[in-house]
Amino acid sequence: MITHIAVWITQAVSIREMAVRLLLVLSFFLFSLAQAVAEEPTKAIADCNQFEDSARQIKGCTEFIRLGKALGPNLAVAYTNRGIAYAAQGNFKRAIRDFTEAIKLAPDDPHPYYNRGNAYYDLKKYEKALADYTAAIERGPEMALAYYNRGLAHQRLGHRKESIEDFQKALSLDPSSQAARDRLHKLGVP
Repeated sequence: MITHIAVWITQAVSIREMAVRLLLVLSFFLFSLAQAVAEEPTKAIADCNQFEDSARQIKGCTEFIRLGKALGPNLAVAYTNRGIAYAAQGNFKRAIRDFTEAIKLAPDDPHPYYNRGNAYYDLKKYEKALADYTAAIERGPEMALAYYNRGLAHQRLGHRKESIEDFQKALSLDPSSQAARDRLHKLGVP
């Protein structure tokens, strides 16, 4: 009977050790999973905010958007960045959808309007580009590039006077803008 008790105690210790080991393994797995989930938004954010690789940027922004943890302005930035990446790939319609979504989320931010204006410009929809550049300027009156690009849209539409005014304003906001200076020179403005 003593041998049976000793075997039973040994088995109990073995079962207890196995349970402890299993708990340790399970704890390590859960910790690793939690760490991976915690790192996922960080990686997605980093990928979304880099501009060297548009495919990686689209993937990162999409992951960040799907996580559903960002609100308002932060989510708008993700849509704007993804739109920029789509535009870099020549997918202007998808870019416009993302910029439009960003505008809904952060209607006072000039950047989604500016970028949507760029997409419309690339699609040769100059009236829509003009409207978006104007909206960007209303929300960010110091955006020299918005004035410059609106000047380009005015020029495409044959609005010489307005294009000169916008190129001059762009140059006043950014005196180092050789592009604005060149456009004014081509229009015969010293």
